Amino acid sequence: MKSVIFAAVFSLMIMPAFSQEEQDTIYNPNNPDLLVEHFFHLFMEGSIHEALDYLYSAKHFKDDEALQDNIVSMKEQLNDLEETLGTLKSYSRVQKLETGDRLVSYSYLLNYKRRPLSLVFVYYMPDDHWELLQFQYSDEVIDVLIDRMQYLRTLHSR
Repeated sequence: MKSVIFAAVFSLMIMPAFSQEEQDTIYNPNNPDLLVEHFFHLFMEGSIHEALDYLYSAKHFKDDEALQDNIVSMKEQLNDLEETLGTLKSYSRVQKLETGDRLVSYSYLLNYKRRPLSLVFVYYMPDDHWELLQFQYSDEVIDVLIDRMQYLRTLHSR
């Protein structure tokens, strides 16, 4: 038991704290998996605002005033989720789809107490680093599932 506590304390001691300048550097790794992992690390800690700031930390996002207004709105909506969906329990990756070597999308399911939420990230590599192309979330996961099941049932009945 002591070794588990020591390992936990030791790992907290060596975990780096990132300044905004360091986060900008971290933002462009050569692996979009790391971008999504870091987003969820922040999100699961309850730092929804920080997670969205991280997601949109590229300079071209910061210069877009209309997008900044949308980010504020997203922060408010995502912050209010626990009120309507219950406590966030966990998350899981549903799908990773790579289209060539420059476009990748991730679909995740966030498991809240009352109802799931889906998140989709799309990253694009125009040059030498990955950039967020699209981010969306929806609590209409059940409706999408039912539609998909009905579509598959229609295909099988032909």
